[in-house]
Amino acid sequence: MADHLTPAAAMSEPTTLHNALTIDQFHAAGVSAILDAHPHLVLNDLRHPLHIAANLASADSRGPHAAILKLMSETCSMALQPSVKTAPLAPFVNWGDGTGSMGPEHLQPEDLDFIASVADVITHRALRARLGDLVWLKAKRHGNRFALRAIDDYRAAPLDHSTWHTHGSTSWHRALQLAVSLRSVASERLEAMVTELTNAFFDHKDNEGVVALAYLRPLEAERLGKSAAQQIAAQLALLARREADRPHAFHAAAYSQSAIDWFKRVGDKAGAAAMLALLGETWERHGDATPAPLTRHAFYQDAIVAYRGVAGRFRDAHDVPAALERARLKYEQAGRDSVGEMISVPMPAFDVTDLVRAATEHVQREDSLQALYAFCELDTTPVKSEHMARAQATLGESFVARLFGVTTLDGDGRAVVRTTAPAADTASEEDPRVVQEAMLDFVRGAELIARAMIMPALAQIKIDHGFTIGDFQTLALCSGVVPRERADIFGKALYAGYCHDLEQALHILMPQFEHVVRQALKGAQTITATHEDGIDMEVALSALTERSQMSEVFGEDMTFAIRCLMCVQGGPNLRNAVAHGHAGAEECESPAGLYTWWFLLRLVVRQYQIRASAPSAPPVDAAS
Repeated sequence: MADHLTPAAAMSEPTTLHNALTIDQFHAAGVSAILDAHPHLVLNDLRHPLHIAANLASADSRGPHAAILKLMSETCSMALQPSVKTAPLAPFVNWGDGTGSMGPEHLQPEDLDFIASVADVITHRALRARLGDLVWLKAKRHGNRFALRAIDDYRAAPLDHSTWHTHGSTSWHRALQLAVSLRSVASERLEAMVTELTNAFFDHKDNEGVVALAYLRPLEAERLGKSAAQQIAAQLALLARREADRPHAFHAAAYSQSAIDWFKRVGDKAGAAAMLALLGETWERHGDATPAPLTRHAFYQDAIVAYRGVAGRFRDAHDVPAALERARLKYEQAGRDSVGEMISVPMPAFDVTDLVRAATEHVQREDSLQALYAFCELDTTPVKSEHMARAQATLGESFVARLFGVTTLDGDGRAVVRTTAPAADTASEEDPRVVQEAMLDFVRGAELIARAMIMPALAQIKIDHGFTIGDFQTLALCSGVVPRERADIFGKALYAGYCHDLEQALHILMPQFEHVVRQALKGAQTITATHEDGIDMEVALSALTERSQMSEVFGEDMTFAIRCLMCVQGGPNLRNAVAHGHAGAEECESPAGLYTWWFLLRLVVRQYQIRASAPSAPPVDAAS
């Protein structure tokens, strides 16, 4: 039996009593008096007077009485969670060090035997239901009468609004589960409960809200009530249409979605399609009535999802094609309006004078080639594991980040990334939020390097040295990275960036670098095309970077940098922005654009440097 305090106090590991407790000791402990004094308390509240009495008994050196009161208190503290079928009863709290409040797993056989003996004399129905449930869960040797009585005690919770939302919902849900598990033994009870919940749904006369819907949730979770499913679906559809004209969109959506599920249960595809169309209309109507662009954007997105869910053969009957086009146009406009209304959050300013000075001094070399080598040393290849670790730490420290997902809008209002909140306090590396945050962590650093170091260093090099287009073409040709037939155009693009024409540079470099990657992967025996219907189609850079051979050829860290700068929505995404015509002057001349040009120059120059410094390499003329 657990020997620790309630969640409000410090907790310790469960311990086992060595002396068996008796029914006489239970009566002498005063449990019945406490229960009689608080007949209507829910179990989570009932644990407090029991815990206080246990402390008093302990102070009076009444060990068995204290143990009994503590056992009853901690039994009350357990969380009833019928939605988790593998653990319907669980500790109320678990701490990070492995301790926590009592759970069924802490009970020893002698504890369960004692609980079975006192369950027959307790009249508090909620506690008796808990005790019978525990006996059935952990000590079925005592027979199914405890489960049957738990069903009756659980369903004794009144079917009214206040009770339902405190403990009625979980009590009735657990009663249904127990009845289902007992099969024929509890079939009459099961049928009666389904009827009672169905009648509660039909009888509830809420003028607004989704209270009536709450009575169906346990039936939906356990897939019960099929005999009345058609009538339930029809009533839900009626309520959905009623709520659709009212100001609370989420009420109408809840009824519509539930109606869709019940129509599907009886195979009424036409009814489900009608509700999906109504759901789309509801979201669209509320989007029209909402002044805030970001909220309109979300409503229209939900409308589009609902309209798309209507099966093809029912679309014309509900005018879905026109509705989809209308909602899509409103969605796009709301996105553009959202971008226009966003505000810039000022961050603390810091002085980059030392970075600028260090960068310009670093590239001041008499030899032009050495200056170029130094220019390509201003930053190093990012270490993916470090950015992932920082991303995990950031999300783990941010309470808000653990609650909400993130939607990233592009400059034209398109939603390019949607991520949900991490499932756990410490998100794994596979969590999309962690990957996205790691990418942004790298990009933020890259943009700072571009502003504070690459830009002033490039200006210094242009003052000190005069590189020509031929110099960059020679670098590309002799690097071994760029295919020989592409060296001229690649060199021209690098030279354009050197001349601060990043628009031209990136519009050439992005497709040419994709060709570089494709050729390198082909050299590693990687399939870089798809073959469908007799047609071969080369895959794009984004898909190429996901090939397992990409990390083998370019390394995990370089692959991470390429994806962050060129391929991932929510970041610079320059390859896709160029390919789809989204990259204008602002995108190309941004710090991310400058860094991307420098990143590709560095790749070429570093490989050139390695080849040029090899003992057997012939001398190469450099610009002077």
